[in-house]
Amino acid sequence: MSDAQTQRTPSPAPAKVALAESDPARRVAISALIRQSRHLDLEVTLRDDRATLEWLRTGGPADVLLSSSSIRTHRAERYELLAQARALRPELPMVFAMDTELPGAVRRAYSQTELSLVSVRDELARVHEALLTAAAGRRYISPRLQEVLAGSPLTERQVEILDRIARGEGRPEIARALGVSESTVRSHTKELYKRLGVNERAHAVAVALRDSVIMPPPPTEHERRAAQSARHG
Repeated sequence: MSDAQTQRTPSPAPAKVALAESDPARRVAISALIRQSRHLDLEVTLRDDRATLEWLRTGGPADVLLSSSSIRTHRAERYELLAQARALRPELPMVFAMDTELPGAVRRAYSQTELSLVSVRDELARVHEALLTAAAGRRYISPRLQEVLAGSPLTERQVEILDRIARGEGRPEIARALGVSESTVRSHTKELYKRLGVNERAHAVAVALRDSVIMPPPPTEHERRAAQSARHG
């Protein structure tokens, strides 16, 4: 047998993982998962948002970042860290572990096309798959969350329009934002009314919020200031 025949293709280097997780039990479990894998290396463990942002700013080496909503516990801040991470390291693939499976929340996370998604209720094997897939430059959505997305009575476009209706946008504003005609927005609106069994905007929003088809719109700056004043008053 020739030397060429006996040579083996070298295995690819393990993907370096930055783990941003504040929950101790989950941090231990995922750290163990990564250390036991031949395809992953634990590069750094980050226990809070401050440490995570500092690591991102210093350009620490990693092939993928795994984070969860435990880093930012307030709903209004849930995706703030991810947005900051994206601004600091736009090239770094990210896996986000969701602590909710409400359809509106899953759809909102799914709309951030750069994110790979798993549920905290997923088996660790799914987390392993997500890390390898994201590190390879492909997006991963766990089967559990795919089922949530498939279970909505509305299409992606209808959910987007309804989400804008909930924020108080009118038909002209929605049409401009989506780059479609007002008649197209009107057609989608009529169809989503039909699917929800309603006949007006307020009722559609109420039903969608009740059934978690959409999430409550984020508070305005005025509402945030009022809430802060109430807490300190």
